[in-house]
Amino acid sequence: MDCHCDINRTSPRLARTQLASGSHLCCERGEVYVPDDDIAWARATVMHPLGGSRFEVEVERSQERGGLKPRVTGSVVVDASGPGFEGMDSLPLQNAETADGKGVADMCALNHLHEPAILYNLRRRFMSLLPYTYTGEICIAINPYQWLDIYGKELGQRYKEASKRSDMAPHVYATSAQAFKGLQTYGVNQSILVSGESGAGKTETVKILLNHLADIAGSHADDRTIEKVITSNPLLESFGNAKTLRNDNSSRFGKFTELQLDSRCRLAGSQSNTYLLEKVRVVSHARGERTYHIFYQLLAAPESEKKRYGLEGQGSASFRYTSMGGDQKGVIEGMSDGDRFRQTSDALDIIGMAEKEKSELLSAVSGVLHLGQIDFVEKASDSGAHECEARDSEKLVAPATMLGVTPGDLGQHLTHRSVKVEGKTINVPLSPAAATDSLDGLAKEIYCRMFDWLVAKINDSMRCSDGSNKGTIDLLDIFGFETFQHNSFEQFCINYANEKLQQKFTQDVFKNVQVEYQEEGIPWSHIDFQDNAAVLGMIEEPRRGLLSLLDEECMLPQGTDEAYASKAIKAYKDHENFGKDRFATKLEFTVHHYAGRVVYNTGGFVEKNKDQLQSDLVQMLSQSTNGVLGSCFKSQAKPLLPQDSNGPNSRQRKGSLMQESLGSKFKRQLHALMAAIQRTEVQYVRCIKPNANKSKDELNCLMVVEQLRCAGVVEAIRISRAAYPNRMIFREFSRRFEVMANKVTKGGGGASKATREKEAAAFARRSESSQCKFILEKLLGREKDSKCCLGNTKVYFRAGVLEQMEEERGKFVRVKVVTVQRALMGNAKRRPYLRLRTSAIVAQKLWRGHVDRQTAKRLKVEKEERERRAREEEERRRREEEERRLAAAKKAEDERIKKEEEERKKAAKKAEKAASGGGSLMGKLIGGGSGGGKKDRSSGGGGGAGGEFAQDSPVDNGNSILGIMPDYDSDTDMPMDMQDKFKSGSSSGGTFSRFYSGHGGAAGAGAGEGDDEGGMSVGRYNPLFHNAVRGFSKLIRGNEVYKLYMEGKGDFPDRYLMTARKKGGASASQFVMSMEDGEDGDDNGNSSNIVGRLKATTRTSEEFQVFSPRFTGPDDRGNGKEKEVAAVHYSADKMDPHGRYEGPRKMRVVLGNMHGNNADVEAESSLLHRMLRGSLDSLEEPCLINRNPRWNAKVQAFVLNFHGRVTQASVKNFQLVVQGDVTEQITLQFGRTHTNEFTMDFCHPLSPLQALAITLTSFDCK
Repeated sequence: MDCHCDINRTSPRLARTQLASGSHLCCERGEVYVPDDDIAWARATVMHPLGGSRFEVEVERSQERGGLKPRVTGSVVVDASGPGFEGMDSLPLQNAETADGKGVADMCALNHLHEPAILYNLRRRFMSLLPYTYTGEICIAINPYQWLDIYGKELGQRYKEASKRSDMAPHVYATSAQAFKGLQTYGVNQSILVSGESGAGKTETVKILLNHLADIAGSHADDRTIEKVITSNPLLESFGNAKTLRNDNSSRFGKFTELQLDSRCRLAGSQSNTYLLEKVRVVSHARGERTYHIFYQLLAAPESEKKRYGLEGQGSASFRYTSMGGDQKGVIEGMSDGDRFRQTSDALDIIGMAEKEKSELLSAVSGVLHLGQIDFVEKASDSGAHECEARDSEKLVAPATMLGVTPGDLGQHLTHRSVKVEGKTINVPLSPAAATDSLDGLAKEIYCRMFDWLVAKINDSMRCSDGSNKGTIDLLDIFGFETFQHNSFEQFCINYANEKLQQKFTQDVFKNVQVEYQEEGIPWSHIDFQDNAAVLGMIEEPRRGLLSLLDEECMLPQGTDEAYASKAIKAYKDHENFGKDRFATKLEFTVHHYAGRVVYNTGGFVEKNKDQLQSDLVQMLSQSTNGVLGSCFKSQAKPLLPQDSNGPNSRQRKGSLMQESLGSKFKRQLHALMAAIQRTEVQYVRCIKPNANKSKDELNCLMVVEQLRCAGVVEAIRISRAAYPNRMIFREFSRRFEVMANKVTKGGGGASKATREKEAAAFARRSESSQCKFILEKLLGREKDSKCCLGNTKVYFRAGVLEQMEEERGKFVRVKVVTVQRALMGNAKRRPYLRLRTSAIVAQKLWRGHVDRQTAKRLKVEKEERERRAREEEERRRREEEERRLAAAKKAEDERIKKEEEERKKAAKKAEKAASGGGSLMGKLIGGGSGGGKKDRSSGGGGGAGGEFAQDSPVDNGNSILGIMPDYDSDTDMPMDMQDKFKSGSSSGGTFSRFYSGHGGAAGAGAGEGDDEGGMSVGRYNPLFHNAVRGFSKLIRGNEVYKLYMEGKGDFPDRYLMTARKKGGASASQFVMSMEDGEDGDDNGNSSNIVGRLKATTRTSEEFQVFSPRFTGPDDRGNGKEKEVAAVHYSADKMDPHGRYEGPRKMRVVLGNMHGNNADVEAESSLLHRMLRGSLDSLEEPCLINRNPRWNAKVQAFVLNFHGRVTQASVKNFQLVVQGDVTEQITLQFGRTHTNEFTMDFCHPLSPLQALAITLTSFDCK
């Protein structure tokens, strides 16, 4: 029976059963994983079950993105019970792809849980640049080999404030935030253990965690403390990290950082413990590697700095200890050694190291470099002993100077060893090889003790004050599991430490959980797991463990590495975790660690474990003038374990310090570390190395699977998913959630007080387990059994249940807290409020009385205003009747003026004909002669006036006259008829000739009375002709003096027209306009050159009248008679239709007849009175009003277009047009060009006198 159902749609248990049994039901076309030698697991599809546990599958050729290529593709027969399927009862099924193809954030959520599912989920996230993934409470971090933009203070704060870890994407920030909350909420010390093999990113992960904890715990802490904590990490990296083949910044020591927080959970200090610095790296490292960073940093320092330490002009290639690796790039993780030296120097200053100590520390580093330059050669001896000496004695000077000893002492103690025999000291000479070993041992010991001194110095600068330490958050960054082609004593100790950490992880995740569930009576499915207790017992067992056997061999006078290996093989030849390969040497044996088998070569084990330095060298350095080295060696200047000089083999044991062996010391430190961790709540971060090429685009599946197996990640996921990850003891649970159950039971306080007390007493009589059961039933109801389980002493919760209950409790408590706060704050504020309320009532009463009185005053003023308006209306009606009477008289007067105008025109024509005959136009126009007056001749430059004016008249270029409006925004801004006038030059010739001739005539007043009258009539009083384009003039303001010039063009200069002077002492503004060109003139109207007068009729300068002298004959000059030629009125303007923004006031202008022989001006018949009495439309005289501004989208405002004639913004700028002119042709335009210079452009029907007077009103009114 064939059935083509999707195997992934069935339940996992049913699918596994079907696959394992070989049933055809729902098996064909099922997507599974099969083992592969190249990529660990390959994706395949089940084609046919073959019976039993055998299946025919089709291995896919394309294995996701990233270039996975299985070794075998196509049709393959697999056996689910064969090799590669250990621990599985069926073919592992594939999980459905997530919607975004980036895998799941928590692998506990995988439907099908097994090793290949975990591998491919991690691979998808790595390729999607998502380095972090959860496995229950464990965070897995894959080294991305690139810096990702997923860090920062703002993001770290969000993880701190998140109520649940699932609210945010997986991140190590969540781990550090959880540790901080655990200390802050429950007061339990926390630890974060970061593990993984070398190159997996442990050091970088610890730095990220440290910076995040410093941010969230240092928000209100001392900034100096935070700076020291953060700075200490790169400082220790400079002295304790080195470049290896696997990692450019590999930690060559273990570090346990203890962050100290005060009672308010603020960062108060930090302490660091270090373990097993790799001393041998100081003098020896492999090709392609480097020794410690600080050596290269010092050699890359500025020359002035290097000179202090005897390193001037030398680089890393100049010294034996730094050149043996062959790496001369000088760049680590994108930063040069020179930049790192400056960073290290600044860090030493930040931790408070004195300049003297800093200099002595770097001198010791330099001294180690110089020690490596010393070579020894054998020298002849009379006694026949093998003696040696330095090849070049000069090379002893530099290291001796840097180390604070004399060159003679240094050379003596390096080539000789002191031995005490029967109370006498004998100097035994050393061979060149022995002297070289002594030299390297001295360099290693100096660097090791100097490193320990630096750690102590850092701890002293960051130690928390006594009594202020509430708790700690510990960070462990220790060397990962290592296995090389040649594994020595260092790898043995490192792997021993990783075994201890793995045991702690195993206990936390597996063993303790199973034991606890069994003790509590919780239903539990037993899971087998890998226990490394046997390996640890073999290493650290007292008396017969591998470390004890090594110590025993070191105590023997003739102890050797080969003897130690023989004893180890004999003691553990039958141990399951110990072995010896068939072709191994006598110095090799194999240990099966949790992460795999490692072959150790015991060559050098005995010497390295002794960790001893020749006593002569220790004594010498204890007396060093270098303060740092002196303090490092003084504590051990004498042997810790003095030996009996009379005992056996005493001669061989006198030359060294009998102190604790390195293996025993490391074992003691490791036990202390594990004891400290046992007292804390532990968070785990498992770092995974994706490939050995440091590539950001490659994930080596075989390497990752091996690390997953070593870390026990699969078992951790299973137990976190199947069991109860959260628990709480009965008493704590009852105390914490009782209030919630009471809320549900009592209906939110609706019951009476007696009922509540009765229920509380009944609840208190229950047992602790009964109380917990009662609370769970009230809160969870029927889901209680599926979400939690009651043990003997604790309540166990499924994943997410406790977090949900805590969230509900937090909401409930917040409501109650707000209620209490409301009552307390209300009581505290009520009395002040009542006092303020009483005071407010009194203040309101007084204010209302004041407002009512002001209202009464206003109503009284309004009544008086209505009565005044009534009187004015009556007066207006009376004036209208009088005006109708005067209308007839005015008509007769207009006819007379018209007749006089015709006569003037005839006289002007005659004057023009006379001018064409060769004489001066003004002369002919005024006196009939050819030369004009005396002043005419002087201003004319010796020629005829007519000739001069013809030359100055700017009519050559119509476009030049168009200068005030060359840049219209649109064609509608200038009417077409105006454009035609601008383009024709002939129409303006007569206008400007006539204008200038008036100037000449006025200036020549001394030639004759008739001449003066004619000049003034033609020049300053006459309006421009209808066919004239515009008059271009310039106004210059002085000290209450305003001078008007007619603008020239090109070679034609500006022409003076008239001067206006402000009259002083008047109650309202008055201006006198004359032809006197000078700052000092008569402003009282006594000059014969006065051409007009401007007078303000009010103090507020809102109404003005313009007057000109009225001449009826040659004898009337100076008779004091005036006629009104213009009236100006200002009123408030609202630029906004709603009246919100008040701008410059509006102008209204009425023009009178410049040549009419009117009677003297009377108040009721004046232009101003008639303009104020009615609208402009009712007047017969020409009327001018402001041109309306237009909206400009560029500047977002209403503007006027002056077409380049105005260059400075001013409230005095304006444009006037004729009332009722729909084309809005500009009649008068005025604006500022400089501080005291203005342009005034005008045309018909304005005369220069009227235009000047109108513009002068703006100086008093704006």
